Amino acid sequence: FINLLVDSMGRLTVVWYHRDRGNLMMARGDAMGRFAAPVILDGERMGRDTGDRGIYASAALGTGDTVHVAYVDGWEERLLHVTVRGAMVMGEPEVIDDGTGVGMMSFDDGRHIIGDSASITVAPDGAVRVAYQDATQGTLRLASRTGTTWTQRVLDSNDHTGYWASIAGNRVATWWRNLSDAGMRRWGVRVLPLP
Repeated sequence: FINLLVDSMGRLTVVWYHRDRGNLMMARGDAMGRFAAPVILDGERMGRDTGDRGIYASAALGTGDTVHVAYVDGWEERLLHVTVRGAMVMGEPEVIDDGTGVGMMSFDDGRHIIGDSASITVAPDGAVRVAYQDATQGTLRLASRTGTTWTQRVLDSNDHTGYWASIAGNRVATWWRNLSDAGMRRWGVRVLPLP
């Protein structure tokens, strides 16, 4: 789960999940390519463990070289978002999806495992979109943030889908597989337009 970003000045930023510690990490490079010491974005505060945070981390640059990161909270199985300016986390992590439902509809079967294979993108107008898997149902979801509100929708529910989502421009690619014995084609890649 390593993300390499290049900002408007050509400097590198690396965002990753530190599996041993359960932390979301970031290191920024200077104009000479030297990296500062890594900082913990989530998962630990002042030496205290605050959870297993950073699984399936996906990072993108927004306006002013702001770093946006979508990632899974492994203890709560929620999809989270954090914004970073410089090396400072701006506010508390936002909950993109808590796995209890889609939009205004709650799940009858309880909380779902959410956020696998997250892919984040930031539009020039600052709108943030994240494609990710609902592993419980095997669907591809899309969450969009306008202002401070996140909305979720199911983007693809054909076969068992949502694996390794990747957003590029106004499209998202995902790997799918057919779990039935009668399926002729057992797996594939599907590219879908984003709404």
